[in-house]
Amino acid sequence: MRFDLTDTQFEQIHALFPPKTETRGRKPIDHRQVINGIFYVLRTSVPWRDLPHRYGTWQRVYTQFRRWNQQGLWQQVHLALAKEADLEMCFVDSTTVVVHQQGLGAKVGKNFRE
Repeated sequence: MRFDLTDTQFEQIHALFPPKTETRGRKPIDHRQVINGIFYVLRTSVPWRDLPHRYGTWQRVYTQFRRWNQQGLWQQVHLALAKEADLEMCFVDSTTVVVHQQGLGAKVGKNFRE
């Protein structure tokens, strides 16, 4: 699917997630399926209840998202991926640059002369 992780992307982060464990008779959670569901919600901004069923039930995906967030797992994923970032080419968009009014041709001071 469009928002799902590729095999290469999943290989980079799968070791950071806790091992799958079976709890109270439930099937172990497929981390890749849950992560893809979380990314789907974050990228599309749909409500959790509108999560497509191919990612599992929205309650289970949301609960796992909250648990991993409370454990600081997303911070670890971010830091791990930031270490491997390719910063050879960076761009600065002109919309992020702030210019003083004088730089835009504004008149300076109270007693300005034209």
